[in-house]
Amino acid sequence: MPTTPQFPTRYSYRLSDEQQQRFADIFLLRLMINCPLSFSVDLPGDDSFLQPILTRLCVKGWVRIDTRKALYLAAESGRDPLQKFEQRFYDYLKVYNSPYDAVSLGYGDFGQTYVDFFTSKEYLVQLLNEQNPARWQPYISHFSEVLLAREWTQDVCSAAWKIFLNLDEWEDLRVAVAEYKGLDPLEIVFMALLQGGHFDKPRNIWQFDLASGWFFEEVERIANQNYHLDQLVAPGMTSEELMQNIITKGTGLMMFFIEREAEQVRQLAAEQAAQQQAVLAAQQQAALQTVPQTQTFVTTTTEFVPEVVYVPMVQPVYYAPDYYNVYISDPFFVDPIWVDSRYRYW
Repeated sequence: MPTTPQFPTRYSYRLSDEQQQRFADIFLLRLMINCPLSFSVDLPGDDSFLQPILTRLCVKGWVRIDTRKALYLAAESGRDPLQKFEQRFYDYLKVYNSPYDAVSLGYGDFGQTYVDFFTSKEYLVQLLNEQNPARWQPYISHFSEVLLAREWTQDVCSAAWKIFLNLDEWEDLRVAVAEYKGLDPLEIVFMALLQGGHFDKPRNIWQFDLASGWFFEEVERIANQNYHLDQLVAPGMTSEELMQNIITKGTGLMMFFIEREAEQVRQLAAEQAAQQQAVLAAQQQAALQTVPQTQTFVTTTTEFVPEVVYVPMVQPVYYAPDYYNVYISDPFFVDPIWVDSRYRYW
């Protein structure tokens, strides 16, 4: 996405064995609980490479062996570390993923600012031709295919938005923000790849890649090639001062989208409630017009024995907009889930 900065940096990252194991453990646990997924204790074929990970998860008590069915299954106690991970992951999505995934250091704005231009072809044409044409017209050829689409479907919209965020105009500053706030950049990159579907791509012998650490080779590469805090330069400003400016602006944009999303959720809930009320009223009216008849019901009971009993899925953690008010008074706030040992998922 962004080009590699040309300035030297003092930052250098290398995935330790402990970090690779931690990412592998939570990745596999997430699959086993939320898919859900189980593995034969015989671990046939490529599943045999998962033995060290499953052994660690069993030692931690996050995975159990069902001796009756000869399966590795997620244990109830495995939901707690996954819930803690999901809390951090959700905070990453809300606070760190956007808008810092696409920042223009030259113009001082964010790619997410332009998202509404990708809801229709007319809006996109307006952006390219009217909204600072000197800036956008050099990129018109990038959108030639989507502009030729007969219908502006959701898939076309998503494709155009992806093209836009991959323009050379934008730099990915998520690693630099993590450095400034004292977070682990490797964890931030891991979450970025997880959110972007990097690990969802079909690959041969993914079990071996996961167990060997090759699965996460992109994490280390991206963490080192993206912009670092000391590579941010501006006339008359230190890197820290420039980052403070970026985070202050980014926090305002973050709050705008959080509040807009909350309003959309409220509107949807109101519409659903109105629809349910209308359905209920129609049912009541139909019941009043129906002549009661004597009916005989025969009830049969069939015992259901599940093949495999999985623990309940871990649902995403959602917070109301008020939860983020602290960022208005302090844009540089770091949620305790990132720094308090009680929230560790390992």
